[in-house]
Amino acid sequence: MKTKFKTIFFILIAFPFILISCSSDDDSTPSNSKATDVYIVGITRNSANKAIPTIWKNGVPTILPSDTNINTTGFKIAVSGNDVYAINGNFDETNAIILWKNGISSVVAQNAIAEDLIVENGDVYILGRIGNSFRYWKNGVETILTNGLSNNFVSDMVVINGDVHITGSENNGAKNVVKYWKNGAATTVSNPNLRAFANGIDVNGTDVAILFRELTAENTYTLKVWKNGTITTLESGIHNDFSIGRGKIVTRTNTIFATAHLAVNNENSKIGFWKNGLKTNLTSGITSSSPLDMEVIGDDVHIIGIERNPGTNGRSVLKYWKNSQETVLTSDADGNIFNPAMAISKNGDVHITGKNKYFLNNTPTILPGTNPEAFDVFVVN
Repeated sequence: MKTKFKTIFFILIAFPFILISCSSDDDSTPSNSKATDVYIVGITRNSANKAIPTIWKNGVPTILPSDTNINTTGFKIAVSGNDVYAINGNFDETNAIILWKNGISSVVAQNAIAEDLIVENGDVYILGRIGNSFRYWKNGVETILTNGLSNNFVSDMVVINGDVHITGSENNGAKNVVKYWKNGAATTVSNPNLRAFANGIDVNGTDVAILFRELTAENTYTLKVWKNGTITTLESGIHNDFSIGRGKIVTRTNTIFATAHLAVNNENSKIGFWKNGLKTNLTSGITSSSPLDMEVIGDDVHIIGIERNPGTNGRSVLKYWKNSQETVLTSDADGNIFNPAMAISKNGDVHITGKNKYFLNNTPTILPGTNPEAFDVFVVN
């Protein structure tokens, strides 16, 4: 799962990441048990300052073919066997979903925007939308999910053994309600009489868990978990909050992990973490913050998010929590961080990207290339 050109590759500069064994005070200990290939997708800039889709494999950048007169973003990446796949995102000007496979591009859909990419057993799944109608493509074959009314959203996709699990919100003509789609068949998750938005989905065996928030009569939101049709409440009284995708849920046998953005007021918010309903605040709420991803590996819980530094000129800095212990990865000098990504190796190494940096177990390396910016990371080992 996730967990989401007919060309010649142009090698700009050889700058391999060095994957070595070391130790640090944050107890992140890399292993040299097996070599790891690290794939990062994002952008560099050409001479006209246009965004050019770029893949870095172990630090070596490769330009993906695109129209060099417009901005094109490398947004999501996946590797299956010897094949490397990437899609463009909703930050570019191509007006189409482009899929690159081993350096060869193809157009998946015109007038469309991609949201996610997952490759399983050689099958390529792309989540996206045309207008307000969300849909997914399996090997180019389209399945339409939502009705195309305004304010439809999808937030997360998981693929397990060929089954496609998606959660999102669909306008029922009066309210946005949370839905769960399995292979295109919809189940209503939230109360159809209340406004609600999905945050994330996970699947473990026959268990399907969805994190969502629902508006109450008091005009505050309640954070809830839907698991196999049973709903439990994690947090009530959340301030008016529009935070599609700002949360993640992971389900394991007898355990549910969740992280979510909790609005304190119109400006500030906290990052909450729950294990079987027991809450830990990862941030204080002094400044606004939001989680972006969570991975659970064995007994370790890894979360990345952004928090604004105090002060009128404070930037949104990248932070990482391992078992609720915080590490600050960037500073105001790095500029605002908007699209961090994380992947965990089988040997326990933690790979994080944020803007123009790649972090191996919290140690940063600047990505090579002209004004690079990373959007996703994928590891193979």
